[in-house]
Amino acid sequence: MALLWCTACSDRRVRDDATMGAARLLIQHPEQIPAVLQQITDADDDWILERACYAAYTALLRAGSAATWNGAAHAVWEMVIAPAPRANAVLRDVARSLISRAQEHGALADGIDIGRTRPPYDTPWPIT
Repeated sequence: MALLWCTACSDRRVRDDATMGAARLLIQHPEQIPAVLQQITDADDDWILERACYAAYTALLRAGSAATWNGAAHAVWEMVIAPAPRANAVLRDVARSLISRAQEHGALADGIDIGRTRPPYDTPWPIT
C-alpha cells in the first residue's frame, strides 16, 4: 500500500518505480489484488487509482486466477464505472481493459454491465 501512495508524486520516475514495485509485489501475492484495490478505492487522486489499476492488471496478467480476476474486476467496477464513469480517460481505459480480460477468463463478477465499460461514456467534459 505504501508504494501506491508514492504514485501521487509529481515526479514521473518515482511514480513509475512505485508502480513497478507494487506490480512485482502483487505478482508474488496475487490473492491480495482484490483487497488492495478495495482499500485504495477511497483515494481522491486519480494518479493513485490509475497506478493501482495498472499494477493489479500487470499482476493479474502474470499470475491471476479466476478468483483474483473476479475480485479485481468487481473492485475496479465499483471504483471507476459503477457510480458514474470517471472523467479520467486513462483510468477508464485501464478499468475497461481489466474488466474485459476478466470476461475473457470467464471470471466476470455478477452485476457488471460490460457495455458500460465501453465508450461512449456519459461523463462531463473536465473543462470548467
